[in-house]
Amino acid sequence: MKVSQYNIYIPADGAYVVYNTLTGALFKTNKEGIGAIQEVRKEKFNQETIQDLKKNGIWVDDTVDERKTFQVFHEHYKYSGNRAYICSYVTFKCDLACEYCYLEYFNFPGSKPVLSMSNETAWRVVDFAKNVVHDNHCSELVTVFTGGEPFLNFSAISTIIKKLDNWAKKQGVNYQSIIFSNGTSLTEDMIKELSRYNVFFQITLVGAAPIHNKKRPYKSGRGSYNTIIKTLELLKDYKANFGIRVDVDKENFDSIEEMLKDLTEKIGRGLYIKFFPIIPEPKMSPSQTKLCFELNELGRLSMLWDLARKMGFKVVLAPLMKYVYCDYHTNRGYIIDPDGDVYKCGVAVGVKERRIGNLDSSGRLMMCSHQYYDWMSRSPLLIEKCRNCEFLPACGGGCAGVAHNIHSTYHMSDCRERYLTPERIKFYLRERNKK
Repeated sequence: MKVSQYNIYIPADGAYVVYNTLTGALFKTNKEGIGAIQEVRKEKFNQETIQDLKKNGIWVDDTVDERKTFQVFHEHYKYSGNRAYICSYVTFKCDLACEYCYLEYFNFPGSKPVLSMSNETAWRVVDFAKNVVHDNHCSELVTVFTGGEPFLNFSAISTIIKKLDNWAKKQGVNYQSIIFSNGTSLTEDMIKELSRYNVFFQITLVGAAPIHNKKRPYKSGRGSYNTIIKTLELLKDYKANFGIRVDVDKENFDSIEEMLKDLTEKIGRGLYIKFFPIIPEPKMSPSQTKLCFELNELGRLSMLWDLARKMGFKVVLAPLMKYVYCDYHTNRGYIIDPDGDVYKCGVAVGVKERRIGNLDSSGRLMMCSHQYYDWMSRSPLLIEKCRNCEFLPACGGGCAGVAHNIHSTYHMSDCRERYLTPERIKFYLRERNKK
C-alpha cells in the first residue's frame, strides 16, 4: 500500500484536510492523522477508515500507476463527452477602450480583417453546430457569444439562437446560450427578444465607478459604469438569467468591496458573480503587466470570494476536478471568428497562423493547417512539469493557449490552478461548515 501521488494536504480551521485531485475525495483529520496517512501507518486507523482511504484513492495498491488512470479519464473526456461548445466572436467592434483589452494585441496580417460576422457566416455557424452535435452524438449544446462587444452585431446572435433553438427542440437536444457583454449596448428590445430562449448574460465590471470608468471607458473617454448599472436593472426587471464577471488586478482589488455594496443596493442580493485575474498578454505594455498578479498572488482572490459570499452574492468557482482544462480542449469545442475562421482557444483568435481551419458553405470545418492536431495531441503526462504534479487532475495541464503565449508551444504547462485549488477547497469547507 502507498499514498496517492494526487493527495494534497491543506491546513484548514485548526485541522487538516487531505484532498485527492484524481477522485475528488476529501478527508478531514488532525496533524497526527496527516502524518499517519502520508506514512501509510495502518495501525493508526480502524478497518472502516482504512477501507474508506482505499476506496477514495487516498491510499492505493503498490502496483497502481495513477498516471494511467488519469490518462484514461483525460482521453475519455477529450473524445467522448455529450456536450458541444461553440463560441462565436460575432464582432471585433467595441465601443469601449479598456486599458487591458487583448483585442488590440491581435495580429491581423495581410488584408484588413472582417470586423463583424455576416448573416451568411452566421448560417454557417448554425450548420457547424448541428454537425458537431450530430457527429459526436451530443445531447447538449452550448453556444457562447463574445467579441468585441457582441451586441453591436445582434443580428448574428439572433439568427444563430433562433435557428438552433428550433432545431434543438425537434432533436431533443438541451440547448442554452451564454453571452459575454460589457453591458453598454444591450437594449430593452434585445432583452425582450432573448427572454424567449435559454440565455445567460454575463456582464463585466472591474470595481467601483471611479476605477471602472478609468479602466473601461468609452472610446470618447466617458465612463461606462452608470450605463452598465442601468443594463443590470433592465435584466433584473425582465427576470433574465444574468451574472457579473469581475476582472481583477492589483489596481482595482481594493475597490471591489465598494462595487459589491453598490450592486447590492441597486440590483439586490443573490447575484451570480465570478472573479477573474487579468492574465498578462505577450504584447501587453510593461505598465499593464505590472498590474497583473504573480502566480503566487492568485490566492488573494479567495478574499473576494469570502467578501462576496458574506454580502449575499452567489460565488461561481471553477470545478475542483478538470481532467481536461476546458471544453475547447475537446473534439466538441470550437471558437469561430467573424470571418468564419476556427480556433481552439480564445487567446489565439485573430492570430491567423493559429487558426485550425475555416467553415465552408455547408458548415463543415475545412482544415487549413496542422494546428488542430498539434492542439489535440497535447498530453499533460508528456509535459515534465505536469507529469508528476499532484494538481494535474485539477487542471488538466492548464490552458494550452496560455502555455503557447508563454512558451510558443502548446506542449508546456500553465500552472495557475496549483495556486487556486487549495483556496477553492478551503472556501468549499467554509461554506459546508455554515450549513
